[in-house]
This record gives sequence, C-alpha cells and structure tokens, in this order.
Amino acid sequence: MLNLVINMKRIKTICLSIISLILVVISCICVYAETIYEYYGYSYMIVDNKSLSLVGWDYRTPELIIPDSINGRSVTSIVSGAFEGNNELTALDFSKTNSLNRIGAYAFQDCNGINQPLVLSESITEIENRAFQGCSSIPSVTINSTVTTIPNQCFNNCTSLVNAELPEGVERINAWAFANCTSLEYVNIPSTVSFISDYAFNGDSTLTLGVWYGTAGYDYAIVQNIPYVLLDGIKLGDSDGDGYVNINDVTQIQRHLAELESLEGIYLHIADANQDETVDISDATTLQMYLAEYDIPYPIGEVITQ
Repeated sequence: MLNLVINMKRIKTICLSIISLILVVISCICVYAETIYEYYGYSYMIVDNKSLSLVGWDYRTPELIIPDSINGRSVTSIVSGAFEGNNELTALDFSKTNSLNRIGAYAFQDCNGINQPLVLSESITEIENRAFQGCSSIPSVTINSTVTTIPNQCFNNCTSLVNAELPEGVERINAWAFANCTSLEYVNIPSTVSFISDYAFNGDSTLTLGVWYGTAGYDYAIVQNIPYVLLDGIKLGDSDGDGYVNINDVTQIQRHLAELESLEGIYLHIADANQDETVDISDATTLQMYLAEYDIPYPIGEVITQ
C-alpha cells in the first residue's frame, strides 16, 4: 500500500511537470508567433498600435507601390526576404511613403523582373545586407534617403545597373555593395564617405567614380586605379579658381613659384597643367601655349578626370 501511494505521488509530480512544460511551450509560441494580415493585396504584420511591417504582395499588379500606411498604421519596415525571388514584380514605387525607415536583408533579392529605375525615398534610414542583390534588370539607382551605410552585397550582381546616385550623408560603402555590376558606368561618391571596402566595386570594369578632391572617394579611386571625375567642377589650369583659364592663372603659378603666394589643396593640383605631378615653370609655359592656341596634349580648361 505504501508503494502504491509513493508511485501515485511520483505520477502526479511527473504529470505536473509535463503540464508546466506544455504551458511554457504554449507561452513561447504565443510570444513568437506572428499573425499575418491581408489588405488589398498587401500582407503585413502589426508591430504596435502605430506601425506595421510589410511581408508580401499578391502581385495583382506587377508594380509594387509601398504604401505610407495600412488601416491607420504606418508602414515602417519591409521584413527580411519579403519579396525574395519574385519575378512577377517589374517596378517598385517608394514615392508614396514617408514612414518607411528600414528595408530588411534580401528583401528584394533576385527579383529579376524589376526593370524600372529604382528610387528610394528620403524616409529610409537603414538598408540591410543583400536587399537588392541579384536584381539583374534594374537600370539605375537613386538613393534619396538618409542611410549612412550601403551594406554588404546590397546591389551585388545587378548586371544591368548603369549608374547609381548616392546622397550626402552616406559614410560607408561596404564589401561587394556594387560588385559584379558588369554594366555599371558611374557612381558618385559623396564627400561624407569615410570608408569604402576594397571589394565594394569588384568586377566593375566599365566604372567611373565621381569624387571630391582630397576625400576618401578620391583616394580610393587612385589606389584602386578606377577612372574618376572631380565633382568640385574645377578645370585644369584654373589655378585661381575663378572658372576661367587665362593669363591670371599663369601669374598665379608664377607668384606661387616665387613664394609670394601659396597654392594649396585642389588649386595646387589643378595648377599642374602638364600633369607631371609637379608644379613648376613648365606649367606656366603650358598655360601660355594654351592661351596662344597651340595644339597641346593636355585637357586645359576641362574638369579634371583620370
């Protein structure tokens, strides 16, 4: 009889433990389960009383318009992988949203049908890794947002991409951000950029960078041997920076050589009229020959490129 009582207590204890474990599991499921809602083709998850995350689209039209709000809640993010590999999409429209601030990792990865220019809205503050990787038909990218980082592999393997416009405020261009974009011809590098990965533009053989003299972008173009155009707009030979190449620039170089005035920074750079990396009397002579309309092999009067 005593053994029966002990066994019953043990069974009761085991049952209580199992019930407790089940309750814990159910509790975890309730915490982590996400309810997906549908609204006129959009699928979304509620974040809180004021915001939600976009998770899908039923492709009733091939253009996805990112809404500013759904059912009174602001659309603040697009979840990771939301539209990955969906070739039904041919265009993305971010112009209607002022609330979207985050595009999740690989959100549009391998959406090969998108063949319209991509313009990202000002409200976006974060783009995560591989967001547009492999979108092989996008012809151009304009980022109007306040992002500070172009993340790893963001536009990697976008093989139809011809040009990309980045906003002032970008600070980092990470590894493979624009790698293997085999049609890429031009990307401007804002003066605010302080870091560019060695592999950011790997495999982009037709690329020219728009850079500001003396910035990280300028140094990067030189070290990586990538052709560049100076965004400062200063013309070769315009050593006084007045927008014209004339006899005053010859005088400016002569005064510099006589140590009456000092040319520094970009003005010293553009005073090197014969582009031999030294400013000396031969540069003044080169400008005089240009003004006398001699045929010379230097692009005097043109914005500097290399």
